[in-house]
Amino acid sequence: MLKNLNIWLILSLIVSISVLIPIITVFFSFFEETSNYYQILKEKVDVNKNKLFYLSTNITPKERRASIILIKELLDKVNNGKSKFEKVIIVSTQLIEAGVDIDCDCVYRDIGPLDSIIQVAGRCNRNKRLNLADMNLIHLLNEQGKAFSNFIYDPEFIFVLDELLKGKNIVYEKEFLNIINQYFTLVKQKIAEEKYILKSITKLQFDKKGNNNNKLTTISSFKLIGKDYPTIDIFIELDEDAQKIWCEYENIRADEKLTGLEKRNAFLKIRKEFNDYIISVPEKYAIGFEKDNINYVSKEELSSYYDLETGFKRGSAGSGILSI
Repeated sequence: MLKNLNIWLILSLIVSISVLIPIITVFFSFFEETSNYYQILKEKVDVNKNKLFYLSTNITPKERRASIILIKELLDKVNNGKSKFEKVIIVSTQLIEAGVDIDCDCVYRDIGPLDSIIQVAGRCNRNKRLNLADMNLIHLLNEQGKAFSNFIYDPEFIFVLDELLKGKNIVYEKEFLNIINQYFTLVKQKIAEEKYILKSITKLQFDKKGNNNNKLTTISSFKLIGKDYPTIDIFIELDEDAQKIWCEYENIRADEKLTGLEKRNAFLKIRKEFNDYIISVPEKYAIGFEKDNINYVSKEELSSYYDLETGFKRGSAGSGILSI
């Protein structure tokens, strides 16, 4: 538990245990982890015997739903010995942590906040088919030896969890509640410390030099942890249905006979179907696209911008059509 692994080591581990375990899910914190790992895994496993699935917000909601339905159907067949595939391996970001009824025999998850980890644990042996099933928690490192989790989560949350699990190789399910209580107690302490920082500002207590009779937390001890990832919305014309719904959207926008309220109401009627083809891409990866507007990738441009397995090609494309 909590081993420091790079993507090649975790790959070797999954390939080796897939011989023994039929259904494996690997949860990553960061898109780059899932995409790279999935591509490498495809080259290393026998795809005639092992069915691989990729899930992330980088693919459209319509495709994600279809994949989840297919996964659940295939899992039933594999468990009942009615599938040509011997193994099912799911590579995912945290998007299926909650609200998705998928039952896996074994789970590997890159470290994250405890609430996310507990949700992932709920996908392991969910239907109690096995007497015992393992969820493995790891620190996945990039090529520079830095933790992927630090790019997306508050490092303080990771630090608290590391401290709680220090020296523990195995945590049994019956211990979860106690660890959860300890975790959130420590997290609250961290939040309380940040409140003392505000008092330090009002008292101009910048560091430990000088008078600090109130023993305030000094401003110099404060580190700005929060990260903000602005995103850009892109409509992906994935199929004929997408083409039709985009045309409806354009017609609504172009109809000069409609008032602003009427246009809004007309769009609300198609919003659900429209959003099925919307992906939100981090701004730094959506090169050439405009923020604060809905961008559009036509079916003719699809191969330049979108991979049918792993979704939007981050940073490798030019620019699409802007809809204002």
